[in-house]
Amino acid sequence: MQNAFSHPPEVIVLGAAAIDLVARVQAMPNPDEIILAESYAQYPGGAAANVAVGLARLGVKTGFVGCLGDDAWGSQLKATFAQEGVDTRQVFIEPGQHSAACFIAVEPQGVRRIIALGGIALLDSAERLDAHYFEAAQALYIGDAFIDVAAAVARLARQQGARVFLAPGGVMASAGLGLLAPVLALSQVLILSRSEALMLAGGTELEQALPRLAESGPEIIVTTLGSQGALLFSDGETRPIPPYPVSAMIDTTGAGDALAAGVIAGYLEQRSWQDSVRFGCAAAALKIAHSGAQTGLPDRQAVNSLMEKIKQ
Repeated sequence: MQNAFSHPPEVIVLGAAAIDLVARVQAMPNPDEIILAESYAQYPGGAAANVAVGLARLGVKTGFVGCLGDDAWGSQLKATFAQEGVDTRQVFIEPGQHSAACFIAVEPQGVRRIIALGGIALLDSAERLDAHYFEAAQALYIGDAFIDVAAAVARLARQQGARVFLAPGGVMASAGLGLLAPVLALSQVLILSRSEALMLAGGTELEQALPRLAESGPEIIVTTLGSQGALLFSDGETRPIPPYPVSAMIDTTGAGDALAAGVIAGYLEQRSWQDSVRFGCAAAALKIAHSGAQTGLPDRQAVNSLMEKIKQ
């Protein structure tokens, strides 16, 4: 499939694309122990790339901003974007560099351990971007990114009237509120896991962490809770969003990314924030039943069908 867009996309995703090397195991090895993988496969992945593909499958015109190496993995990742209809005009190929990859071991219950193997993935300078690319953007999603680049791209998006969604992930969250302050101040929606929220805000309880995070800039905070669903924090109030039932717990890799894509798609549909998070939880439940971060990302019809079947 040729690149689908000849005009700026509705949603721009800034972050990393990577190859996931996935081994399915009965249990994680003990120190100095060798175990035999039951299966081993290679999948396109990277948290932000998963969100971009998830949005495209939900029918959203999406563009990806990041870097790839000029190797076979980079070619595979770019081809996957093209097949999914994700615009790659602001994806930069770096000569002589190898693309990012992760090794992921997955247990039968879907629990996983991830080892990042390094490689080129993140945009190193916002000056490389074409500002016209943001003209039609209604939303910017920031995943893994250099903090100065994230702030510059968020500022550009805000100038064009786009809403900024920030999902810092573990690496960015570990920087703490002080270093991440320039990006948080420009972000209107914050999406992160319970552990990331506590790491970023400090402390051991979400009741204290979420108000502190809101004081740093975001109006809306979505906290993912795994099998317990999610929390929506806005206007000083916390609302629990229950999970949807999972038909089979195959692989939780990419579940949070599916949820984030659903939240953004819900926002673009002008759903309430509560209903947008429900939409995201339904997308995550459908994804978990498939191996690989992008394999089970659902289309809009599948999500709507699950929500219609199970009313919340």
